[in-house]
Amino acid sequence: MKNEYLSTFIVTLSEDGKKVKDDKVEFIQIGKEYVYEAEQSFVDIYGKWWELNSTISNKLIVNEDEKNNVITVRYKKVLSDVRILFKDTLGRMIKEPLVQKVQIGTEYTPDIIGEISDMNGHLWKNKEQNIIFKVSADETKNSIEFIYEPFITKVTIKYIDIEGNELLEDKIKEVQVGSKITPEKISLLEGKDGRVWEISKNNIDEFIAKRYEQENIVQINYEPKLVDVTLLFKGVNGLALKND
Repeated sequence: MKNEYLSTFIVTLSEDGKKVKDDKVEFIQIGKEYVYEAEQSFVDIYGKWWELNSTISNKLIVNEDEKNNVITVRYKKVLSDVRILFKDTLGRMIKEPLVQKVQIGTEYTPDIIGEISDMNGHLWKNKEQNIIFKVSADETKNSIEFIYEPFITKVTIKYIDIEGNELLEDKIKEVQVGSKITPEKISLLEGKDGRVWEISKNNIDEFIAKRYEQENIVQINYEPKLVDVTLLFKGVNGLALKND
């Protein structure tokens, strides 16, 4: 039995216990101490990079029971920074880049962020993109561009008197969600019946455009334009009567 050789298995696993390489088999004499010199790093069959975990135990005494003759080598992913760039259709940056750490050699498909807000609160939506990216060891090559266009909504400005009548045709604008809107205020408006109305003092000066059109209806209110009327009382002789 002393001169008998048995299989010793080297199992290569990731940190989470998944096989990242085919098992290696060595035939070693029973009772002999076997020390496996693991690679410091390697690239698997998919092109992904791995480096040796420093907590490895790499030796054993070869046992008659083959199931005990296993050395487990653990590797961790070699990571590289990948920068996600957020740009508009003109190539301008609209948000600070997002940096993600991804294993070198990975065929990386980033999660598309469908909507983002820029530093001014404006809302943008992603144009349809299908991105598959090979992560490089050279971090200067690891940039992915997400392209965005303005998220447009409609704003309706209504001009209404205190009786609920429309004094002017609605003004409808298309604006980017998050934009600051200053409604056009017209000091005086004349109704269909010829009466004149003046703008109320309690109307809003500005508002932020929201996502849904029904949230973007702004009403500018008007009250009657009043003027002083002087009444003159005259006698039949045309002379003014004294006003007591």
